[in-house]
Amino acid sequence: MKNSKYSIFFMKDDTHVRKFHISSFCLRFYVILQIMLITLTAGALYVGVTSLHDATSLKQEKLRLSRQLKDAELRLSTLGNMKKIFEAYDKHEIQNLLTTAPENGKNNELQKAVDLAAIFTPTDYGLIKVEELKASFVGSSLNINFKIENPKLNTVLSGCSDLAIVGTDGAIFPLKTKQSDLDFQIQRHKFVRTSVKLPKGVTKDNAFGLKISINRSDGKVIFSETYPLYHILI
Repeated sequence: MKNSKYSIFFMKDDTHVRKFHISSFCLRFYVILQIMLITLTAGALYVGVTSLHDATSLKQEKLRLSRQLKDAELRLSTLGNMKKIFEAYDKHEIQNLLTTAPENGKNNELQKAVDLAAIFTPTDYGLIKVEELKASFVGSSLNINFKIENPKLNTVLSGCSDLAIVGTDGAIFPLKTKQSDLDFQIQRHKFVRTSVKLPKGVTKDNAFGLKISINRSDGKVIFSETYPLYHILI
């Protein structure tokens, strides 16, 4: 049996028959090799599927951590901005307002003067992005450049932007500019470039931030954010 051989015939029409001899050892080796290849292929497929599952899980975890980091950065930035707003007030005045009895109504004076929720609470429905925001003071005017981007490329988004200056005392001053500069109807993106005169009483020294609000064509506010000027001035 050890010396036995097997004959293999190859036949084709109109040609002579070809005959090959193969030993039983080579045949067994070929069968074992095929079994090994099938086993290795199955193992590779299993490793590939497992790695793909792990990669997907890691990607989801990365996105979750990225969102948490973004939220933490936003809260930290908000706290820093609130601190700067309060630093603009006289400390003795704040203390007096906070310690005044409720019945005289003066403890609400600071809250009315500085509506922190209106200034710093962001709105973002994920329908539009604001990127590449830059601003610069030129005399008594403020030049503003930013890009609005539609993340859903298969849809057309239309609406308008509203701009306002936030003073160091917490007051909000709407900015008036050409409506055509702020109106948009985009499928991908639009670069907004506009120049506005500073409202009366607002200067470079007492301007704290730029508030951008974006309204959809139906009037719904889909994005709102306050950007400290020291982050965006060029």
